[in-house]
Amino acid sequence: MTQSYSADVCIIGSGVAGAIVATQCLAAGLDVAMIEAGTAWRRPWPVAMAERHLGSHRLRMRLWLRNARYESEHHIAEGDRPYRLPGAAVLARGGSTLAWSGYAYRLKPEDFRLQTLTGQGKDWPISYSDLEISYRRAEQTLGASGDGTDPGHPPRSGPFPVAPKPYAPRDRLFEEIVADESVMHHNATLTSDGIPFSADAMIAKAGSSPGFTLLGQTTAQRLVIEDPDRFVAVDCSTPSGDRVTVEAAAAVVCAGGIESPKLLLASRSGTHPHGLGNAGGHLGRNLISHTGLRIGGAWDSSDPDNDAFRVTAASRGPDVESEQRKGKYLLLWRPIGRSRLILNAVIEQLPHHENRVELLEGRDRFGLSNTRTVFSHDESHRRRMHEVAQDLRDACERAGVEITIDDSYVHAHPMCTTRMSEDPLDGVVDSDLRVHGLDNVYVCGSSSFTTGGAAHPTITVAALAHRLSDLLIAQNLRRG
Repeated sequence: MTQSYSADVCIIGSGVAGAIVATQCLAAGLDVAMIEAGTAWRRPWPVAMAERHLGSHRLRMRLWLRNARYESEHHIAEGDRPYRLPGAAVLARGGSTLAWSGYAYRLKPEDFRLQTLTGQGKDWPISYSDLEISYRRAEQTLGASGDGTDPGHPPRSGPFPVAPKPYAPRDRLFEEIVADESVMHHNATLTSDGIPFSADAMIAKAGSSPGFTLLGQTTAQRLVIEDPDRFVAVDCSTPSGDRVTVEAAAAVVCAGGIESPKLLLASRSGTHPHGLGNAGGHLGRNLISHTGLRIGGAWDSSDPDNDAFRVTAASRGPDVESEQRKGKYLLLWRPIGRSRLILNAVIEQLPHHENRVELLEGRDRFGLSNTRTVFSHDESHRRRMHEVAQDLRDACERAGVEITIDDSYVHAHPMCTTRMSEDPLDGVVDSDLRVHGLDNVYVCGSSSFTTGGAAHPTITVAALAHRLSDLLIAQNLRRG
């Protein structure tokens, strides 16, 4: 059985990028079809209450989202630091915003000029100033909190839309550790119930629009290209074996750092034998993520005002241009109750061509192609991890903390696998996020980052989505 749909804009993926593009295009009068491999999930009341009081987004992945995750038997992870998919994404309406931490830090101007400043990686084909107004709109959309007068922020054209949570008395120790001048209020997107922004809520609201079609439990298998540089339709499948075709004037791939390159690879044809936008061999390549370090342990705080789990302070002191050659990092202050303290570093990783995402034969229960990831850290990054870890150990010891927590991990922040470039031989999409060599296919998300910086990627993804929405609306795309 074949089902057919048509729209002005077809969006693949329902995370924050897809939700923003859909909402903006609908508001401009464009018809939108959204394809999502997963289904809709509702937060059970006990989990919502636990999140509100404990502040633990990990509960979502462990409890109510465990059936919206990759299955390990459909994924091969290779390299000396294997990038494992089961915890790297959420396959459900709302995408990874159903399980993110809510951290909302912008990239900085130097993050867009890595090659110019250090000779490493690549420069973005856009600048921070090109994206600044879109950052403001993204912060308003997500309800980001912060104090624009704090040290460490990149240039801003206006205040945050939400006031930050006040510093807690316990934060005085953090000021002593990192020096007063680099302490800032933590930037986050928390709703009134204490849970981070979710794209699912935006999509649910969009569902009342007559121009919106949401195809859940529908997996995009390939983009159909004709003439030879114009997208015409998306071929999809459902768990029941039905075929679904969506015709549209433009396609926007918002499927994240893993599935976006996989879809472009799967869309190879006679005129695009290596996949879409792959003239330079970068499709699925240059996979990076942030490295996390957690150093801490027992401490004694008798402060009765301690908020047991919420992050209230951070530092971008090490997230500056002078650290860029070695690897910048963002430092989060994470006291847990009155008995434990953790310093949490988020370290920049430089892109390397051999780190990659590949297609494998076979499909998982969502209908997605099986996946191989190859992921390693080079010697310079391992050296940087060691340096930062030792700095944090020294800081804990100066603060009188008995270290019992000392580990590293790879964040669920897959980036750069369809990277943005001016030259088609250097990347996959151009400065407008249009796939090189095609008229009407776009990729929006962390996969389109040229480099990753040290900041969590979500607010930058949201900013890119706002910028792309303006471009699509200006084109007045119409099917037929």
